[in-house]
Amino acid sequence: MVADDVAKKLIQERARVAELFASAVNSGMRTLKMDGMEKVLMGLTDFKMVRSVCIKQGGQIGSTADGNILPKEHDGDMLLNK
Repeated sequence: MVADDVAKKLIQERARVAELFASAVNSGMRTLKMDGMEKVLMGLTDFKMVRSVCIKQGGQIGSTADGNILPKEHDGDMLLNK
């Protein structure tokens, strides 16, 4: 995530995580889950795959450089550039 001026200010002010998260989403960022659901709607993957990637079950982040979701388990809500 590249921090914009609002995010930098919130970080300097030691804002709550929820406030920083809301600001990031409002600035065009999206979570891994959001990205996965968009790909479900586009027919590029299915909900079962998104769920397996976005629900914490141990393991590492499962995505490729071009943004395709891999069937690895990981901690969900990583923020991705839109």
